[in-house]
Amino acid sequence: MARPSKLNETFLEKAEKVLWNENLVLFTDEELVEEINDQLEPNQQISTRTFIRWKQADFEEKGEIGIKFCHLMKKALRDKRQICTKNIKPKKALGKNGLGLLNVNSANGT
Repeated sequence: MARPSKLNETFLEKAEKVLWNENLVLFTDEELVEEINDQLEPNQQISTRTFIRWKQADFEEKGEIGIKFCHLMKKALRDKRQICTKNIKPKKALGKNGLGLLNVNSANGT
């Protein structure tokens, strides 16, 4: 008999709590797993490898929990991308290279 999956409602609840944290924008998979594991009992924690496998899996036919997990991850990724792009402000005047980038070699950064 196979052991019960750790991908369950408890995991989803904790993952959602971590993912909607306003201060979380650019976490690696490993950092994200650490944050989620901090919310779980030791016997419910997962490895980064397991998390990556879950993200790569096609859960469309694996039941409601798998579908919820995929939706949660996709939505979180979209939302975090929006936050990142919203906070990028283009420089008004273009630099010599025409890209509007700061010249990090100059003393005043312009």
